[in-house]
Amino acid sequence: MQAQTAGRESTTQADILTNLDGFLLTLEAENKSPRTRVTYAEAVRGVDAFLERAGMLRLVANLKREHIEAFLVSLQARGGRRNPDGSHQPAKPATVQNRFRSLQAFMKWLRDEGEIRESPMANMRPPAIPGNRPRFSGRRTCGSCSQPARGRHSTTGATWRSCGCSWQPGCGGASAPGSGSMMWT
Repeated sequence: MQAQTAGRESTTQADILTNLDGFLLTLEAENKSPRTRVTYAEAVRGVDAFLERAGMLRLVANLKREHIEAFLVSLQARGGRRNPDGSHQPAKPATVQNRFRSLQAFMKWLRDEGEIRESPMANMRPPAIPGNRPRFSGRRTCGSCSQPARGRHSTTGATWRSCGCSWQPGCGGASAPGSGSMMWT
């Protein structure tokens, strides 16, 4: 049974792939790049295939947070490339995060179109990418104890700061000002 919504037929009872066609049309109308459209479509088709394999209903109205989380976990476990022996490699963390963001856009579109009341991903955080931290924060610290440094560079006169660890017991550092033991964090 389909309901009328603002002069058009709602596809709330339709499967995910029926809604994918409308989503892709919107992306094209928004002049999104072909690669972006392909990436989003891969994520939506992936979650649809996952639900089918699991024997779950593939209706947008039935999508829950746990379905999306289970899909992402399955990607992390075996969602990558297929090996010659037929087994799968785990998807890389960046791929899993990419699928998350693609599905997030799809869920937002479903909500904006009135296909769902609330996105099942509304309170979800994207998967972390290990080691994806900024290398430099712009603060200088002692190379021995990571305490904030204070002072001036003896050669260039540039401001650098030593925490004084070579003069304080308990730090374990043996650095001296200008010894190259200062580092950016």
